[in-house]
Amino acid sequence: MENRPAAGWVQWSSSSPNTDHVTFGEYSNTGAGAWNSGRASFATQLSSPITITTVLGSGYTSWVDSTFL
Repeated sequence: MENRPAAGWVQWSSSSPNTDHVTFGEYSNTGAGAWNSGRASFATQLSSPITITTVLGSGYTSWVDSTFL
């Protein structure tokens, strides 16, 4: 993927970016698209991985198809 922006994110609208409640975390990413100083202002470089339960909630097994995990 050669056309990725350094920010790792493209706003749908500059007049209303709607990023107030966005979490963009990156952990142990390497290669051409890895973390750099041009990331979005709301991006966070994580020092450790997070669990799937943190992201999806404790009841995720009732609505997530385990085939895709």
